[in-house]
Amino acid sequence: WEALLPIGCYVDMSAILPDYVRTFGIARTEEILRSFGTDRLLFATDYPDSRSLPPAAIYAAYFDTLDQMHFTEEEAKRIALQNAKALLAYHAGKAVVRFFPRRAPAEAAGGGAPRLGTVCVERRAFPAGEKTVQRKDIRMHQTTEIEVRRLSAAEIRPDLLDDFAHCQQITQKWVRQNGDWTLTDVSLLRAWNAEKRVWVASYMRQQISRGGVTLGACFHDRLTGFCCVDGALSGRTARYANLTMLFVDDRWQRNGIGRSLFHEACACALSMGAEKLFISAIPSAETIAFYQSMGCVDADEIIEAFVDSEDDRYLTFSLVPPQP
Repeated sequence: WEALLPIGCYVDMSAILPDYVRTFGIARTEEILRSFGTDRLLFATDYPDSRSLPPAAIYAAYFDTLDQMHFTEEEAKRIALQNAKALLAYHAGKAVVRFFPRRAPAEAAGGGAPRLGTVCVERRAFPAGEKTVQRKDIRMHQTTEIEVRRLSAAEIRPDLLDDFAHCQQITQKWVRQNGDWTLTDVSLLRAWNAEKRVWVASYMRQQISRGGVTLGACFHDRLTGFCCVDGALSGRTARYANLTMLFVDDRWQRNGIGRSLFHEACACALSMGAEKLFISAIPSAETIAFYQSMGCVDADEIIEAFVDSEDDRYLTFSLVPPQP
């Protein structure tokens, strides 16, 4: 497994999970899985064939093993669904993301983390109807279907964002000092007024007119998030596409929507002929942490035409494997 660490590939845990647990134990196996990064792990079991388990026992054995590890709900969604979607659904058309998180008994009683396995199990059958649960005074959809698709210019009306919740309280941001990035305490509030909302909608349409794409994450007729990729490519060392916007409604954050939008933006940029994605990112701690979790790194080449602000932190994401 050590030889796989530097290779930019996905890692499925089909045969290795029971074998590694028998060889290394639960704690060491979790360390090995985490060494690959949860953005690279795929939940797989080799069902219905297994070297050591009958078919009826496979799912229970894998879930019981994973339940003894300490993956968060977000990590569980990546491993059980989102990473597979990123691998299999890299296209510029429509993608549908469905999450069916079933609460474990401990969590239903008010504590504990959700079971990793149940995210995958509930994918096998669509529950009838829509249920909501009350948790920490926030109404969360227990059965949520988010459709990520291209928006047409006609859909992007001036009032599209009237009900879009965006109010970012920034308490820490990255500041460049003497060539190094330093995390600094601040107190900043970024919020959209009515005029800004109309301008953003106009900019979303402009991206389409320039040969780019605007993607929307929709729950029925509600826009829960969106992102834009400009149609103009630039760069000396590689063909860069510009990820100009990515926002998720405050009420819908931490549901994997930003991650899904980013993956689809990458697919669109790739279809345009881009080799890398450039992001002129607001340097808040949360924003940079999100992009870094997606695999973005500080940009080696600065595309001046893509820069929004001198205070931004410029990031890049490779869309194609590096040449040997």
